Amino acid sequence: MPYRMVCGLILVVLGCRELEVPTRPALLDEGQLAKAQMQAEVELRHSFGGRLRYHTELRTVAHADSLNILLATGSTPATAIEKLLLRYPTLFGCESSVQLELVDTVTERDGSRHVTLRQVQREVTVWGGSLTGHIDSEGRLRRIHAHTVPLMSWPAESSLPRYGAEEARQEALRLLAKELPQVSAAATTPKLYYLPAQRRLSLVYRIELSGQDGELPIRQAWFLSAQDLSVRAREELVAATDVPLSVSGRGVGVLGDLHELSIAQRSDSYSLEDLRRGSQRTTLAKPLERLPGRTVTSSRSDGWDSPHAVSVHAHLATLWDYFATTHQRFGWDGSGRGLVAVTHGEVRVPPLPVALFDGQRLLFGAGSPPQLLPSGAALDVVAHEYGHALTRSTSELAAEGESGAIDEGLANLWACLVERAMTPAQANWTVGESVYRPVQGTAALADLEDPTRTNQARLRSQQVTAQEGYSAGAAVSLLERSLRRYNAGFVGHAGFLIAQQIGPEKTAAVLYRAVTTYLHRYADADDLADAMVASAQDLYGAKAESVTAVRSAWQAVGVTGFLR
Repeated sequence: MPYRMVCGLILVVLGCRELEVPTRPALLDEGQLAKAQMQAEVELRHSFGGRLRYHTELRTVAHADSLNILLATGSTPATAIEKLLLRYPTLFGCESSVQLELVDTVTERDGSRHVTLRQVQREVTVWGGSLTGHIDSEGRLRRIHAHTVPLMSWPAESSLPRYGAEEARQEALRLLAKELPQVSAAATTPKLYYLPAQRRLSLVYRIELSGQDGELPIRQAWFLSAQDLSVRAREELVAATDVPLSVSGRGVGVLGDLHELSIAQRSDSYSLEDLRRGSQRTTLAKPLERLPGRTVTSSRSDGWDSPHAVSVHAHLATLWDYFATTHQRFGWDGSGRGLVAVTHGEVRVPPLPVALFDGQRLLFGAGSPPQLLPSGAALDVVAHEYGHALTRSTSELAAEGESGAIDEGLANLWACLVERAMTPAQANWTVGESVYRPVQGTAALADLEDPTRTNQARLRSQQVTAQEGYSAGAAVSLLERSLRRYNAGFVGHAGFLIAQQIGPEKTAAVLYRAVTTYLHRYADADDLADAMVASAQDLYGAKAESVTAVRSAWQAVGVTGFLR
């Protein structure tokens, strides 16, 4: 029964005598919050040890490490962690158990567990508000990674929306149509969230919009105010799938190399579908054809009209095998599903992006020979986009800002680590050197050993404007992607430095654990450094040389805010 109704009944029973209804204490201002956090941190350290790092914007703990907290055996791990968090509300942002909701508990082979909780305010989920506690095999809480809002400090709008979900959906479609009139879009059912921004919680509807702008996919999440339907935020996302006799074939790729192919046979027709690897398939999209185009087919198992599709299909198999064998991950999202890879066989004017991952598919442009060959010809370029898919399916790094730069840098690092593991004879620390052959400048899309060699040249080559033939929306999207790559150099370089000290195999193990276990959607550079240090500790021990190597590499690229 609602609280106000209960109070009303009590008044009736007591003959309408006045009662003092308790009210919530006023919100803490920044000074009060900081003071309370200082006191709480002293108590936490005194009781359980540990080291803390705070999120610069949220002002709550982003990472707590080296804890030694024996959790009570009479309750579930989630309940035990919840009790600890509520003991220190200003550190972790929650004052009551109703503000925490269990998302998942993962148990590893050695008995260690990872418990993930999310924040809830007034029965509405706080978007992006999550916390994961890491418990060792002895039942001790050792580490906490968090991205939580200080609910006792940030005011929240009413949880009762003034507008309905359908009104919000129609408004989102109207706004997209106004911005991109050429796009026929679809919208998902809106869901209510509290969106943290500018030190307050806004009640919003989150609506996913999808469509196609020319030959580029559109998939975005719009956050519309539930009070006035204004746009409070937008996030880039994007979206497809297909399936029969698995046989072997052969084909010649873009670079003239002969590839062994895993393909499908239907009657007398063969197609680039790999039934052995999650039914991943390779398609060919012709000009103005709706994505993902059509699965590449042939009347012969060893004769294919699209060298670009042959290269991509072979590289997809290599990537599946690498992650399955090295990291025991089957498919990009770990569920045994294969990716759809879209290839473009004809050069476009203006040229399409080199390559991209749209949320569910990989897309590879035909380039602009002779300076830029079809991008899917290079294993490291395909591995780069596969790295984006891996990150999206695990830590869901946001595509904007510092998180977007980290996502780009991690994809470059995966590109080089996969190449070193699967084709060591051609391995190096550059990406795309086999397909990018400019008249001037460095022949690589990324250089992890020396990022400055490729940043300026790449930015110049990717300056896209609406006047060159792209729609305004596509131009902005491509320019933002270029800027993210410019800022991603330090991430790849840190990985390069780590690999010089501990080798590519250990570096890949640390990176995989960091991405799949510790990173969160809005991770920054400090979060990534913390995640890789924690992963090295988990894999090789707290005092291992690998841990020292990870710390020193991040310090060398100027990331010094992480735990020391």
